[in-house]
Amino acid sequence: GLPVIILAMIGGIIALIYAKLSQRGLSELAVGTAFGPLLFEGVYFVMTGRFSWTVLVMSIAVVMFTIGLMYVHTLLDFEGDMCAHKKTLVCRIGNKNIALKGVFVVYGLGYLFTLILAVMLKNYYLLLTFGLLPLVFRMYNYLKTYTCGGEVSEFYFRLLQARNLMVCYSLLITLFLLF
Repeated sequence: GLPVIILAMIGGIIALIYAKLSQRGLSELAVGTAFGPLLFEGVYFVMTGRFSWTVLVMSIAVVMFTIGLMYVHTLLDFEGDMCAHKKTLVCRIGNKNIALKGVFVVYGLGYLFTLILAVMLKNYYLLLTFGLLPLVFRMYNYLKTYTCGGEVSEFYFRLLQARNLMVCYSLLITLFLLF
């Protein structure tokens, strides 16, 4: 039906203009929209014939951890991207120390939407994902000590911290939704 066509068109537009969005520091927003609300609501609509506020909130909670991975990657590339005049979100902020604090904003939003989801579903097991918060702080500390241009293994070590956090969160939220 028409809603599926509209969702597909939005996804297609995001795919077509992704490079332009990236040049303006909006790649996180594009990926967040496509792999969060658009994907979750699209699948839900195809399966049920309706949209859901609960699915929307869940999609935002989950996708913030994917956005976190992207944000960490751009933080790690900050100096090189600045020299190359790239316009990532982190480069648009212009100061690595200030941009570093954005890690807490991104993951904080993920946890805020997790809290809202737990209340909406009355499933307080979801709050056990807050047990991953020490990983956010540890990753932040690892990011503070990273200097661009160092060992490749140091880059990947920090990037994999964000990936592991995203995977652990996704596994936990899936498990807790089954309860």
